[in-house]
Amino acid sequence: MSGPERIELRHGRGRNLATAALCLALIGLFLWRRLEGRTGGDLLFLPALLLFGAYGGLALLRAFDRRPVAVLDREGLHLPDRLARPLPWRELVEVQERRFGRTRLLLYVRDLGPYRRPDRVESWRIEAILGKLLPGFERPRLVLETSGLDRPHRAIREALAAFWGKARAEGERALR
Repeated sequence: MSGPERIELRHGRGRNLATAALCLALIGLFLWRRLEGRTGGDLLFLPALLLFGAYGGLALLRAFDRRPVAVLDREGLHLPDRLARPLPWRELVEVQERRFGRTRLLLYVRDLGPYRRPDRVESWRIEAILGKLLPGFERPRLVLETSGLDRPHRAIREALAAFWGKARAEGERALR
């Protein structure tokens, strides 16, 4: 029995709709305080409207955006918002898992240059800044945040390991 040939990861609807509803409820709470004439109601309503309105709006956009966030298939990994073309599995060197706070997979690669979208400049990231100050600190990597996607972290990690392992096994067979 073999695994799927292609997995498309999208933003999860339930979590994003719940976030949008919570933001709307918080805006309503601050509006109620303002209309009631409580102390600080006027002062707190505008920042709450801006902060929770923007975050709730982003959550709504993600809930109804059905474009893939990541695509895993036998050819490689494709992150449409960061990569111009799929990253072949042979370029992947190491995968680390971070579960503190948001769950994410750190994908260390040999060279991201030929695959990176030309319109995406990520020199503002803390890793890039520290990499310029401390040689050897920054290794080329992609971060795949798995929280908020339509599949659980474990399923994503297992699918990635299966595709990567299969590609490595095929590569070793080709070398023999």
